[in-house]
Amino acid sequence: MVIIHSDKIFTHSTGSTHQGYYMDDTLKPNIDDYLIPAVKNKWDAIVLVCGMEGSGKTTLASQLAFYVDQNFGLLTTVFTPEQLMKAIDESHIGQAIVFDEAVMGMLAQDAATAVQSILIKKFVTIRKKRLFIFLVIPSIFMLRKYFAIFRTRALVHTYSPDGITRGSFKFYSFETKRKLYIRGLKEYDQGVVQPDFIGKFQDTEGYFYNADEYDEKKEDAIRLLTPIEDKSKLTNTQARQVKERNLFIAFSYNLFRYHIEWKNRFKTSKNEKPATCAPEDFSRFIKKKIDYTLGPTQVKSAILEGYKFLEQEQQVKEEIEKKKKLIVRGFKSVQEEPEFEG
Repeated sequence: MVIIHSDKIFTHSTGSTHQGYYMDDTLKPNIDDYLIPAVKNKWDAIVLVCGMEGSGKTTLASQLAFYVDQNFGLLTTVFTPEQLMKAIDESHIGQAIVFDEAVMGMLAQDAATAVQSILIKKFVTIRKKRLFIFLVIPSIFMLRKYFAIFRTRALVHTYSPDGITRGSFKFYSFETKRKLYIRGLKEYDQGVVQPDFIGKFQDTEGYFYNADEYDEKKEDAIRLLTPIEDKSKLTNTQARQVKERNLFIAFSYNLFRYHIEWKNRFKTSKNEKPATCAPEDFSRFIKKKIDYTLGPTQVKSAILEGYKFLEQEQQVKEEIEKKKKLIVRGFKSVQEEPEFEG
């Protein structure tokens, strides 16, 4: 182990302070001689950090991110594909981003979703940004082949040798990672290929950002992925975002129906669906327009919620207009309006 950033004082989440932190003396040269030169030579460096929950994936990914970019912190730690794409768009050359719990947007079984398509397009075009991106996920086998093999330079797998002790990792280079994915995918066998080397890492919780703020940001991201029907866990800001999304979907559905009707205006459809139903073709259409993965049932709920809100807004406007007219006519409230006049 070698000490790095010895000129800096870090505070652990327990409150203790430390001068610098330790990095494995075999891992460090791989970063110095491979990842950093790649970015300097107009490539990017995307690294997988995998391991079972609680094994220290986020801790190690944050250490690596701070090592290559000392401006790394909670602002560049993201939890959803939307946050990742925003961070990429607002990034500068050489910046490090940790996509924590990347499984939310990059699962192999979700290959057909809009999120997958958007991320692939984004990753195809970001090389000029020359970024360090660390994708934190439970297992490499949960990824699509594009991400697992072709788009990532290395895999660091955190693990516990006894099921209790944390702080161990296995390193897989690009070629070893490829063999691991191809040979181990069928049975999710992490041991089918030997790593290039194994090593240790230090507990640095709280060194690079406040642990409580990290948990809060992660919880907010998880709540945003909560089904539309479950609003009990949403904050005011999240509720507003869901409402705006529902309105967008409702308006889009009206335009979609008009477009379909326009194309078929001289045809009659015996199986025309009511406006409150979300046809599958609309579900596919809307997934291309928004950065959320919604199934047909959720799209239908969004349409209904959007319509409901618009109706409420219209009722409020009508009540306000009615009261204004009564005031003009000399009545203070609706209750004071006479049943008959003249």
